[in-house]
Amino acid sequence: MDQHTEDNDDALLLPPSEAPRERRSQTGPQKGSQTERPAECESPPRAKESRRPLSAKRSGGTAGHKGSQNDLKVSTSMFVGERSGKFTDFYRLGKKLGEGAYGSVWTAMQISTRRHVAVKMIVKSKLEEMEVEAGEKSTMLKEIDILKQLDHPNIMKVYEIFEDPENYFLVSELYTGGDLFEKLEDCEYLSELETGKIMFQLLSALNYCHKHHIMHRDIKPENILLASNAPDAPIKVIDFGTARTYSPNKKTTMAIGTPCYLAPEVLTGHYDERCDVWSAGVIMYTLLAGCPPFQGDDDFSILKKVAVGKFDMKGPRWKEISDDAKDLIVKLLQKKPDKRLTAKEALDHPFIQRHLEMIEASNPEMYRNFKQMESYRSILRVKTYIPHHVLEHCIPPHFLAEREMRRGSV
Repeated sequence: MDQHTEDNDDALLLPPSEAPRERRSQTGPQKGSQTERPAECESPPRAKESRRPLSAKRSGGTAGHKGSQNDLKVSTSMFVGERSGKFTDFYRLGKKLGEGAYGSVWTAMQISTRRHVAVKMIVKSKLEEMEVEAGEKSTMLKEIDILKQLDHPNIMKVYEIFEDPENYFLVSELYTGGDLFEKLEDCEYLSELETGKIMFQLLSALNYCHKHHIMHRDIKPENILLASNAPDAPIKVIDFGTARTYSPNKKTTMAIGTPCYLAPEVLTGHYDERCDVWSAGVIMYTLLAGCPPFQGDDDFSILKKVAVGKFDMKGPRWKEISDDAKDLIVKLLQKKPDKRLTAKEALDHPFIQRHLEMIEASNPEMYRNFKQMESYRSILRVKTYIPHHVLEHCIPPHFLAEREMRRGSV
């Protein structure tokens, strides 16, 4: 079947986010000295435009709500929607977690259940200003629309939305374990077992999104939160500001994402949901090695390496890593999307399955939780646009020629 190209009219923009130092202030005091990394690795760079809209400080804050297993059986449509009545009739605000472009994020407690949640207070006047500047409907509201469609244990959960004349109140789960980037900062790299746990959950979330024809388009460690500080805390994929729905057998044209985790085909402006799988492969490499596969002094040099798509697994650290792990990375980081594993296929890879078996032997309760996720999935900052003048300097000429031919054929 011929593949058609979708236009980019409905591509989503992330709102401007907090500066990195503001984001740091939400995570509590900085840790002490870090473990020395291998000489051939640089620590993974934190994306400049990243943000954590729903997390609390690592060093304190109210524990997040831990839902029962029955929560997984509840349809999103049963509890996500605009709520009549005043927000303050149902929730009591706690402490402020941070300030963003659209408003602020707070902890809160549901009065009837005493459940602790996160609340994003979105100022309508700021949304209107952004809409005028962008010339389109606020992408914050588009992000909310997508999140309301999703119901998966490893994706940020939105409970309900309130509205008054001045504000929207977005009520969601409260996550207190920090993000995956911070977890990497605490150690040199992760073990294969820890990596296997994280990758199973991430691939499960991506498989769920792709089954619902939603691609995230900005999968990176900063957009993966830990629900709590517990050793077996589940991950939560957040920040669907650049996400979009798509039609099968159609391609997206807008080059958007974070350079270090961007798939090569995104640079050509002809890609689909498999760009998320590439990003997952970059994350797996980074978790195991302590550094990303594509490194550079700036975005230009990183994008050049991404465009070529070549990486190595050399050095002392890689001698310790199993062949199964290396094989999965290679299959996730196939430059040609049609040769790359899908999220569903990756879940069946021996590396993932082997670590599920190890979890079963060492921690039966955790294994049961993972298997419930597996059965469940069967049910079903200003964002970085990559401008043309950047592409001209970052990717090979034949890539640009291919991109222009596709543009001309749309």
